[in-house]
Amino acid sequence: MDRVNEPSVILYKTSAATSLHRYFGMNGVLCVDVVEIRSGSGRICYFRICIRSDDCSFLDPDPDPNKLEVIKFSPGDGVNDAPALKAAHLGVAMGVCGSDISKEAANMVLLDDNFVTIVNGIKQGRLLFDNLKKVVCYLLPAGSFSEILPVLACVFLGLPQPLSAFLMIVICIGTDVCGSLGLVHEEAEFDLMTRPPRDSKNDRLVNWRIILFTYCFVGTIESTIAFFMYFYTMWLGGIPADALLFAYENWGRPLNVTYYHANYANFSDHHVTTFTTTVIDPTAQQILNAKAQTAFFVSLVVTQLWSLLSVRTRFQSSLRQKFDRRLLWYMVGEIGIVLLICYLPFFQRTMNIEPAEWYHFLIPALLGSTIFGADELRKLLARKWPDGIFKRLAW
Repeated sequence: MDRVNEPSVILYKTSAATSLHRYFGMNGVLCVDVVEIRSGSGRICYFRICIRSDDCSFLDPDPDPNKLEVIKFSPGDGVNDAPALKAAHLGVAMGVCGSDISKEAANMVLLDDNFVTIVNGIKQGRLLFDNLKKVVCYLLPAGSFSEILPVLACVFLGLPQPLSAFLMIVICIGTDVCGSLGLVHEEAEFDLMTRPPRDSKNDRLVNWRIILFTYCFVGTIESTIAFFMYFYTMWLGGIPADALLFAYENWGRPLNVTYYHANYANFSDHHVTTFTTTVIDPTAQQILNAKAQTAFFVSLVVTQLWSLLSVRTRFQSSLRQKFDRRLLWYMVGEIGIVLLICYLPFFQRTMNIEPAEWYHFLIPALLGSTIFGADELRKLLARKWPDGIFKRLAW
């Protein structure tokens, strides 16, 4: 028997039980022990498998390996191992002591001849797939959903353009890129290696659960806050929401805005209503709409920061996840891009950008915390009821 080093012992103890359970269809407890035998040639280990099962069923005493719906793995280092390496889904040849023929027949060459490297590779692959999902979940709400709604509102509701094309480009190639780069460095969650292998046929990088999470949850909240800030800024400038709806070609012409005031006398039911009409010229309309566009833009970026903190984990609480210092710098970079766009005179002159007000940052920061809080509640419910609907709906 070949000598077994300590990392291989740990590898076997952590993977053999799960593999045998899945292979034989057993429902019970399976223990894997390592027994050492001292001999003249050194320490030799063999594995003792002890099965305690209440229900052990063997459907096929001589199963055909090609019919098993599992990924078949075969290691080898010699010429006689070449057929097995070729037939397996994943043939692994030894890079140090393996023959050239086995390396040609294999799908992968293990450079250090250590099987623990395979487990580390699987861990890094799962981490990479998870982080790619996090990047997609971060990019879709603001870079896709929340930019489509202003266009649809402009076409079907007759609103002035709530978000300019230039600000859309800034979000897509500026602020969102900073946040997505921060998610690439996220560390693994606690259950990364205890999850079952993903279904390669159904579990895609982008599925209906991600669309549901990004569009119906995060995207809806971000868009609602952004539209609120747009209408609120317009209202502060003297244009109420009813004057904006279905404006269409009337926008850009002198706009008559009528206000009425109900004055109650001596606390009686009789009151006197007075009307005030204000004419807003096209130049003032364009300036006010530019400021409202700035409010919409700032709102999306600020709420995206809450989304960035939220998608750092899928099931584990983001508060328990180790915070990477680089992510903080990327978040500062997002705010820096916003400040440059809003306050640099070059963009104000060439792109018709109005400077942002303090409440453009504060109100979205307060309202956007609902994204983080609601998602933390979802993660808590998913951990508490692993078989519940919140776990199945999780991206």
